[in-house]
Parts: sequence; C-alpha cells; structure tokens
Amino acid sequence: MGRAGRRIAAIAVILIAGGAGIWYSLQGGTENATATTTRTLRFAEATVTDLEQTETVSGTLGYTSTDTILNRLNGTLVSSVDDDSTLEQGDTLFVINDQPVTLLYGDSPAWRPMRKGSEGADVTQLEDALVALGYDPDGNVTIDEEFTSYTRTMVKDWQEDIGAPVDGIVDLGEVVFLPGPVRVAGTLVQLGSGVHDGTPMLSTSSSDPVVTVTLDPSDEGLFEVDDRVTVTLPDGSDMGGIVTSLDTSIGQGGATSTSVTISLDDPKATASFGNSVVDVSIVTDAAYDVLAVPVTALLALSEGGYAVEIDDGGSTHLVAVEPGMYADGLVEITSGELTAGDRVVVP
Repeated sequence: MGRAGRRIAAIAVILIAGGAGIWYSLQGGTENATATTTRTLRFAEATVTDLEQTETVSGTLGYTSTDTILNRLNGTLVSSVDDDSTLEQGDTLFVINDQPVTLLYGDSPAWRPMRKGSEGADVTQLEDALVALGYDPDGNVTIDEEFTSYTRTMVKDWQEDIGAPVDGIVDLGEVVFLPGPVRVAGTLVQLGSGVHDGTPMLSTSSSDPVVTVTLDPSDEGLFEVDDRVTVTLPDGSDMGGIVTSLDTSIGQGGATSTSVTISLDDPKATASFGNSVVDVSIVTDAAYDVLAVPVTALLALSEGGYAVEIDDGGSTHLVAVEPGMYADGLVEITSGELTAGDRVVVP
C-alpha cells in the first residue's frame, strides 16, 4: 500500500501549530512528555475551494495630469469654465471676444481654417464630431475628408446654436480637438485678460479618477498591462480595476522606478474620496477548485512529509498528504486519502 494510502500508526508526528510537545503513539493515543492527558478535539471540514495568493502595495487615488489647452485667437477672455469641471464633446471651453471655443473629439489638433472645398483628416474629425452632436438629422453628410455644402450647413447650424458668428467657416482657434472628455484642473488666465495665439488657457487632467502606484525596485515586474487588480478604498470597500500603463524612469545614480496607472471599474463612485491613499492587491498565484484544509490541520511527520488527523466518529487516524499552495489560512491537498467533507483535527 502506498504511503499516501496507509494509516500512519507507528511514527511520531509534531503539530505545525498549537501542539508542540504532543506525540502520537503506536496505539493511536496521545501522550505528553510528563503526563498523559485527554484531548478535547476540534474539527474542520476538508472543502473544495479556490485559493489565491496576493501581493498588496500602496497607491494614490486621484486625477492624472494630461495636457494644457492653448488658445489660438487674439482678443480678450470673456468667460471660461470653472475648475474641476468635466468637459465633453460640444462643451464651450472659453470665449474670446464674441467667439466661443468648443471642445470636439479628435486625435489630431486643428491647424488651419476649414471651409467648403477643404480636404483632409481634420475635416473628417469635424464631420464626425458634428454628426455625433446631431447636426445631420437627415443623414446627408458622408463622413470623409471633403468639406461639402452639407458640411457647411452643419457648421452654420452649430455656430447658431453656440452663439458664434454664423459664416459656415471653422476658423483656426474656434475648436479644440481632444481624444475624449477632460477634467479642468485649473484655469490659467484671469477674465478680462488679453490673450493671443499660443496663450495657455486651461490645465487638464483625466476626466475620471485613477489609481497610481510607484513601485519599489524589488516590486518591478509585479504588474503587467491589462492585469486585473482589486483596490481597497478609504471606506474599506473593494473595487476592481485594470492596469492601463507602466512607465519606467531612470533617476539619479541610475536607479529605476516604475509608475503604474490603474483605471477603476466605477471611477465616478470614488469622486467623494478626493486624493487619498488606497491599497492595490494583485493575484500572484492561484489554484482553483482544489481540496483544502486549514493550515493548522497539517502535521509535520518526524520521518518527513505531512499528514492530517481524520475523524473516524469516535476515534481518529492519520493520513499522509501532500500539501500544495498556501493561502488565506488554508493549504491545498494535492494527494492523499482525503475527500471533501472529511473532518480533520485542528488545534
């Protein structure tokens, strides 16, 4: 009969936790070095469960700085958005003289006036944005690189709605193309100030809070892009997140540090926390759907190896087992005559 399958009755075992000085005799009883005692046994069931080992590091919840919005017009700043505003496509960023400057979505910055006959990728961005804002209800516009009469009609309707001079021409500076929503971290110009082409107007940040983690050199390699993580928020609740970027920099003396950015599953639910410290946990190893017992049930055998003491309904016996992963106070049992539901002795 194999070692994992026999009852262990002729060897001494030492409890890993809570039982120093207790020995198991040939007859299956227990005795102390100085006196025989009667044990009061406690049991736990072997269960099938999932085990995960995690690593936890500290991070910061807040907004990341992304960019500065520049003005391209000459004149006087008449109005501007408030700090902490979140701006989306179609929102007015600021007004120079009587000209509103509007946020539209696009990956490339505006670089010239756009009018009927203009062709290029900037025209595609303009058409795509205005169609998304509802200025082509009849579906006449083909979103392409050509500024047509239909494009001009959209532009005029949009200009009328925002209170801009209506001429069907999008002059340089009338729109700011950005990839998506932004949060205004700060206004950089006072109302009534004169501005010119290139004046920094607004500092922006990510529109949603994110978590950033600066890793110690010993923790580099802990995260990869697209890893799922769990973030413990200041109120003790947990929220899922995903690693979106890793940025490694070299400091003085050649030391490296890695900054990890994590997007949250429900970032708007964290807005009330402001800038705060959070814990970020990542699973580093896992074993799913495995048989496990409390770590305290595991016995180290004097001859080597491990066993658990199983309830026989009035008596107990030892069964050799092979331990696997340890996590959350449990140990995986990879082999041995032990099944789910068996009761094992725990200190």
